[in-house]
Amino acid sequence: METAQPFDELLVPGENGVWHCARHKKSITRLRCGRCEKPICPKCTIMAPTGARCRECASNRDAHMYQVAPQHFALALGASFFVGILGAGLIEIAGAFWFWVLLYAPAIGPVLGRLITKITGGKRGPKVALVVSLGLFCGAIAGALAGAYLSLWREGFGPGALAGATELSLLLVLGVANFPLWIFLILAIGGVWWWLK
Repeated sequence: METAQPFDELLVPGENGVWHCARHKKSITRLRCGRCEKPICPKCTIMAPTGARCRECASNRDAHMYQVAPQHFALALGASFFVGILGAGLIEIAGAFWFWVLLYAPAIGPVLGRLITKITGGKRGPKVALVVSLGLFCGAIAGALAGAYLSLWREGFGPGALAGATELSLLLVLGVANFPLWIFLILAIGGVWWWLK
């Protein structure tokens, strides 16, 4: 006597390997969820990093790739902080040609996302994307402030040339009110979320 297989009641009579979709009973399919083996039609299919999944299995955030240890967060934060400093430095170096740097900014997010998944052992999810976004933001602001400080120093405003509060406020205005930097951050963080979500 044969044992019943999961979802045998959805088999199409007379056709081997063909089922009715578990959710849309009128749809016929050969595709099954790679995790729970539920028959799924194209409307129900969600492509996950590990293959086709049903909606229930695709939304499962308990998978190992979403379980992130503190050392993975630290690696992600450090790498993204460095990339933020690098991006701010490239914009500072480009000067009037900052537009060319921004042409490559949309690619920075996915490249950084791939780097993060590589150095964290395949970890991803909203928490990792948030940490990477924070690292990018802090690194870019730190890089912009350092660039503004160097610009002031080249103009003859070295340490102590201005009153402390004036010097700090001037640094903040020059470093943070940097339009290309904000465009870079928006494009790069958008790419990070697209890759790591």
